[in-house]
Amino acid sequence: NEAAVEQAQLNLGYAKIKAPIDGYVTKKAVTTGDYVQVGQALMSLVPPRVWVIANFKETQLRSMRPGQPATVSIDAYQELKLHGHVDSIQAGSGAAFTLLPPENATGNYVKVVQRVPVKIVLDDQQNLQRVLGPGMSVVPTVYVGGEVGAARKVAIGAIILAAGVILGAVLWIGRVRRGQA
Repeated sequence: NEAAVEQAQLNLGYAKIKAPIDGYVTKKAVTTGDYVQVGQALMSLVPPRVWVIANFKETQLRSMRPGQPATVSIDAYQELKLHGHVDSIQAGSGAAFTLLPPENATGNYVKVVQRVPVKIVLDDQQNLQRVLGPGMSVVPTVYVGGEVGAARKVAIGAIILAAGVILGAVLWIGRVRRGQA
């Protein structure tokens, strides 16, 4: 019954789920043998490159530029200090790009200092997946002067690591490579 064998091989090809990007599988929502539907979130896939989105006050941005050195202290590992640099500064406050921007319903003018997302890329990416994950709190400091030693520091409190996206990927916990079945 060659037709049945060919059909079974074709169906098996449809069952393979490939990782769209390199990364680490977290929050697995399925187990081997489960039936899944098109569009169903199977797990979260965290890319291997880690960065920090720091929401600085707009008044702290005057001297801040992409390329400036930064350090990041992690609340969970206070003895660890990571080094990085400012990758980009969003052109607009975080409130301007939210799904439901805050509105002043009373009509009174109240000046509120806005927060602007600043992306800090960590320079040494080795073994960061073992230390950092999406949603962890950190304290970033950007050195806005000339040299790191004499630079004026701009720091902010708890920030969120941004990296996780919900994607279909492989069906086990651990590291995956893009296109791996």
